[in-house]
Amino acid sequence: MTDDHEPFAGRPDDSVGSFLLRAIDAEKVAKEVYDLLAEMFAHEPDVSGFWKDLARDEAAHHEALEMILVRLTAEQLAQTIGSDRAARWRALRLQPAGQLVRSVQTLQHAYELAHELEHSEVNAMFAFFTSRFVTPVERGSFYRAQIELHLQKLEQFSDTHGDMEWRRSVLARRA
Repeated sequence: MTDDHEPFAGRPDDSVGSFLLRAIDAEKVAKEVYDLLAEMFAHEPDVSGFWKDLARDEAAHHEALEMILVRLTAEQLAQTIGSDRAARWRALRLQPAGQLVRSVQTLQHAYELAHELEHSEVNAMFAFFTSRFVTPVERGSFYRAQIELHLQKLEQFSDTHGDMEWRRSVLARRA
């Protein structure tokens, strides 16, 4: 389940460390969103399984960022992010997962929410940190595949889980 804390509270500076913590928070929220969607659509087992799969991906993203965090030196963590990137990332106002899914009434709403989340700066942050602070082997074998496969799953959702008309007919259920 999720709590409704402010994910990015208390992290005002433009350092690598600050934004890495924001990225970790964002991945946690994304996982919580997909966990909640899995519960809301548990009456459609294939759909629920799809959301659970995306939640597992987000957990892997979170773990990867945590691994980067513990590897970086104090000097690396204190480096600043470029001003354009920092401005975009500061503008990311990701709400707690419970608030994000509150307006979801149908599977189509859930699908649209997932698209918004996946095409936000959340993935840009993940890509930035995994392209700059991991070994070339890690970058090639895991991280790039994670981003590509994760987005591909969402793009193929219509092929495997019905068209827009069907998605509009599938109602979310809340406990």
